[in-house]
Amino acid sequence: MVTIYGLAVQNVTISSCHVMHATWWPFNEIANETRRVYRSGTRHTVIAITPTLIALAYVVAGSLWILYSDAIVAALVNDRSGVMAWEGVKGIGFIGTTGGLLYYFLHKHAKERNHLEEWGVAQTKIINGLSEIVIACNADGEIKIWNGGAIAATGHSADEVTNKPYLGFVAEDSKAVARQAFQSALTGRPTATALSLARRDGGKVLCHFRSSPIRDSRDHVIGAVGIGRDLTQELHTERKLRESLRGCE
Repeated sequence: MVTIYGLAVQNVTISSCHVMHATWWPFNEIANETRRVYRSGTRHTVIAITPTLIALAYVVAGSLWILYSDAIVAALVNDRSGVMAWEGVKGIGFIGTTGGLLYYFLHKHAKERNHLEEWGVAQTKIINGLSEIVIACNADGEIKIWNGGAIAATGHSADEVTNKPYLGFVAEDSKAVARQAFQSALTGRPTATALSLARRDGGKVLCHFRSSPIRDSRDHVIGAVGIGRDLTQELHTERKLRESLRGCE
């Protein structure tokens, strides 16, 4: 769970997300998953519709049709000519039944996929709208999320940093600290640390970060996320306060 505004970051589980127009956590993460969905305070169990499930439904429906359709026709029709006539009806019935099932599952799958895409867009807008700095990387250290807070603090756009190593945007004197925090997150240990990000104009900005592992739906660590706060304004206020106190002496 992540408390974004309070910067209280714990283990993060992300099954699908579409961020900065670059898909990282693929939508097919729903495959073979049973998700808990909460609607109006009521828990529902939703079986994800996957290609495997669709194929299995087709095989089951076809097998049942083959096993029982002949027996049903034989029980209802006695003469051979009647049986022959019903063969065509059986064929059309099989096509209609399996076609209907295929339409149902594909329609439901498409609807679920669209819902995930819409939620992914909503997540992107929420993350980008935060004043806090949100940076997420895959296990190789490539940046996958660089939100509006990070853009405001450093001047680097999302297009500049996406899919590039995070260390390239950390100030030289903070690289060791950033590397240690990243490795700790990959081993499942959340950390809190202060480090400086490199600004586009050549300067640097001091930030306080809480980092945490990102886990997929199977609880495997697939990356790390850092949520930070720009300390520039706080340092400026502290400096002004000290100057004021010095002037009163």
